[in-house]
Amino acid sequence: MQTLYKLEPDELNENFLQTLKLLFAGKTVEISVREVSPADEQNDMAGHPTFPPANESG
Repeated sequence: MQTLYKLEPDELNENFLQTLKLLFAGKTVEISVREVSPADEQNDMAGHPTFPPANESG
């Protein structure tokens, strides 16, 4: 399983960590962090659907 989260540093909280723990329970995970430039944001919006942050309910 692979998932991509785009969020602001202020949104990194205990709820985010708990969500990761639930999604990947019993598995080893690799976490990579990179800065997203405005150009990357534009390119990603064209190719990927938009999802709400993990801490919002839909």
